[in-house]
Amino acid sequence: MGYTGDAWGLVWYVIALAFVFEFMDASAGMGYGTALTPILFVLGFEPLQVVPAIMIQQCTAGLVGTFLHREFENVVWKFKPMSETIKVWMIIAIIGCVAVAFSITAVYGYLHVNM
Repeated sequence: MGYTGDAWGLVWYVIALAFVFEFMDASAGMGYGTALTPILFVLGFEPLQVVPAIMIQQCTAGLVGTFLHREFENVVWKFKPMSETIKVWMIIAIIGCVAVAFSITAVYGYLHVNM
């Protein structure tokens, strides 16, 4: 059972929800995708509509946040000599890339064995 109003009403309703949950995400550091995704599913959206929209928005918010932190000098981005921020970023990026590669390989391996 999904939303039964007009299409523009639904658009503004989803935009309002996105603003509320993004404010919560920016304030507390989490919650946007975790809270908004199930709500959009309950409203009747399909996973192929919800997941890319959530991922694109989070990517945009992350890039804007990165730019603003650099602009207000909350973080020092220096490669020579390498700052503490860059060291932590490199560790997280390397571990993240390895984890993504492992998870994709594991899923393909699992699906290949079970099909």
